[in-house]
Parts: sequence; structure tokens; C-alpha cells
Amino acid sequence: MLLERGANIHAEGQDQLSPLNAAIKRNHIDIVKLLLDAGVDIHLSDLKGIKPLQIAVELGHTDLVQMLLETGADPNTLSNKAIPMLRLAYNNRHTTIAEKLLQYGATPQIQSPITPSNFNLPITDTLAIRKTLEKGVEPAMALRLSVELGDTTAIRQLLESQVVHVDTPTEGNITPLMIAVGRGNLFIVQTLIDAGADLFAQDEKHRSILAYTMFIKDRQKREHMQRYLHQHVNSRLIRH
Repeated sequence: MLLERGANIHAEGQDQLSPLNAAIKRNHIDIVKLLLDAGVDIHLSDLKGIKPLQIAVELGHTDLVQMLLETGADPNTLSNKAIPMLRLAYNNRHTTIAEKLLQYGATPQIQSPITPSNFNLPITDTLAIRKTLEKGVEPAMALRLSVELGDTTAIRQLLESQVVHVDTPTEGNITPLMIAVGRGNLFIVQTLIDAGADLFAQDEKHRSILAYTMFIKDRQKREHMQRYLHQHVNSRLIRH
């Protein structure tokens, strides 16, 4: 009725949500379809910088994600916090949505830049990441993503297959060991060091492996990681 009278389909309410975003948030499929049929802009962000697809992905509204993708939503769009939709789906353990995003052309990406908040993103479903790796991610990125997610099996498979070196860096000259240290994942750090990871590598900002311990929020875990790394650094210095 309102649409027939020329109501503004992009007008935002007091909650700063556009009509489309509000309908998606409440999972009102019929209203979303009505707005889409009326020509609502699915690429438009609200005042908070949030696009319709982001809300649907975060909340796990699979049918709405499908509807938006069919209407032309970009599966590679970034959230208002610069997180790709595919990673957003993984972080919220919405593996079915992740598969839909891949189906519509989402490109597996490694997030950047490296920040403390990025290092503390939720660990995702390792089954989902393996499905992503099957989509043809280049080996260096596959290794980094596997390290980020703490998937020991995937890491070992990649290294044993010799398709990628343990120290192969990605954007910013960041090595897998730096990622593991920043994550505070001692078991992955051990796995990479046992595989011969370079303990003296530096990224493009000249940060050492030890410097990446600053991203570990928990003080005890940070100090334990520092002691562990110092021990192995000294051991390698003695051997050489």
C-alpha cells in the first residue's frame, strides 16, 4: 500500500536501518521480496555502513542470502569492518551460506591489514575452510588461512605435499609463523617450527617473529609464547 503511494523505499528509520535492512534483520522474507520487486538498491549501505548482504550473512538467514545473491548482490563485498562476506560466514559458522557465496563467485581471501582485532577473530569451522581450499586458493594463501584457523591437518597436508614452503609469505611479507604467534596458538607454532620455519624472518615493517607476540591479549599466554620462542631462537643460534 505504502509503496503504491510512492513511499521512499530507501528512507531510514530511527534505528538507522533502511527498510530493506530492517526486513532482513527480522527475517521478513515476504517484505524483502516486495522491496526487491520495487527496485530497492541492494548495494546501498545504511548510516552505519552496513549493506543488506552483511546482515543476512551475519544472522544466518540463508534464504535471504540466496535471494540477495540472485538479485545481484556482490558476494565479495566487505562488511562495515572490512571483513569479506565469505570470512564473515565462516566466523559465524554459517557453512551453508559460505557455500552459497562460493557458488556465486566469492573469492577466498586473506584479510589484511594485520591488526590485534584481526588476530582475535573467532576460529571458524575447519570443514568449511577445507571446502574453500578445494575451490583453488593459491597454496601460500591456503597455508596462511589454515594457520589462521588453527587447522593442523590442512597445514600438514600442504607442507607434506610440498606445494608451498613453510616460510612462504603473503601480503606484507607475513609468514605463517608470524600469524600463528599472533594468534597465540602454541601448537601451530610448534608444528611450523618443527617443519623448519624461519625464526629470524621479518615482515615488510621489519617486525620480527617475537614482535608478533604483542597481538596476544592474554598476558600469561603472551609471556609463555615469548619464553618458548626465546628458547628456540637460542637453540638455533647455538647450532649455527
